[in-house]
Amino acid sequence: MLCQRICVVIVALSVARPAMAQVFTPPTEPRMTLIPPSTVPRPLPSSIAASSVKLPQPEKFQKIAVATLNIKRLTSWQVWNAGTVFKDFGNNAEDAADMFRTLRELRPTEWASIGTDRAIVDYGLTDGKTAPNAGFPKSHLQMDPRTTRAEQVRGVWCLRDDANILLNFGAHQADAEQALAVMQKYGFNRVGFIGKSTPPLAYFFAAPENATGTTVVASPIIKAAQERAMNHTGMDVPGVGYVGEKIRIDYKKVEVRRDKGDFVVAYGPEILGRFGASEWTARDALKVIQDARFTEFCKFGTAGVTFFLVGDKAPKDVPFSVQGTRFAPGTLAVRSINGKWWLCGESSARLLLPAGSKEEGEQLVKLVKAYGFDQLCQIGTSSHTTMQFLAKGR
Repeated sequence: MLCQRICVVIVALSVARPAMAQVFTPPTEPRMTLIPPSTVPRPLPSSIAASSVKLPQPEKFQKIAVATLNIKRLTSWQVWNAGTVFKDFGNNAEDAADMFRTLRELRPTEWASIGTDRAIVDYGLTDGKTAPNAGFPKSHLQMDPRTTRAEQVRGVWCLRDDANILLNFGAHQADAEQALAVMQKYGFNRVGFIGKSTPPLAYFFAAPENATGTTVVASPIIKAAQERAMNHTGMDVPGVGYVGEKIRIDYKKVEVRRDKGDFVVAYGPEILGRFGASEWTARDALKVIQDARFTEFCKFGTAGVTFFLVGDKAPKDVPFSVQGTRFAPGTLAVRSINGKWWLCGESSARLLLPAGSKEEGEQLVKLVKAYGFDQLCQIGTSSHTTMQFLAKGR
């Protein structure tokens, strides 16, 4: 009798157990559960509808076939769509799974990105309209449509409202204005975030508004704290103002990886140096960055001048393996040579750094003097496998 009762209990428990979600278990990686897409769209507010807002730039859509989505690991973790790579997440399997889950929840039929150098924010549509499924993002910010605007903050262009700095587009004003227009056209009112990379992948989506419809306004103290916490700003140069871009990095998380066939040194989506087919030079550059403990990566001008800082100051402890050229900041001059502008040292023949124009060159001179740079360092010898940066002698 006791055995019969135990059997009945076991059968009952097995019947009551819910169906398991689809599981993708990559080899030698933690187990990940991928949630199947919702079959019942959640209702959106009546205000969410495509409008006649004119976009500053044309949209570039990629078709999405949700049924074909899968995750593959080749040289990196990738989300594939209709037999082609949709997004590459490097060594981060968890971020790839999060992207896969988000797409299956939103169920878009087309997808677009906004960003000049790289995608800053993405968005999906379903048959040309706002996706009916908001999904369940792990992290998101609410946008106030009444106060959201494109605005310059500390030398970079941001999408912000009265409560938060929502997205940072760096030096690209046109991208910030495009994001604002897209938000207004399709009625997006949330920014979701995918993954734990720095920064995470951001995407617009729409969700029901709060019943009160009130506007949240941050205090001046909170706004100032948000601006101080920005990881991407301009460089404040005395007598010039904000120029270029300064990106905070964690040297411990910089890595070597492949990008478009080249070996690169990268921090998240930010490419710090490109080294073609030379993996060893890329690894030498990585070691220099980590040994010198660089904390900021800086970009200036249209000629592509880049350098690093340590605690917002010029690096001093440059490894002995790095080739260096000393110069006297007081002798720097901007000259036009063969139709191109250059920052030159003691003589016109000593070309140090390129400049996109005479004005850029004059700003670069002030920038070099502001940080006290007096040494141009170089990793690699070939023009295709070289990374240059500025430093200060001891």
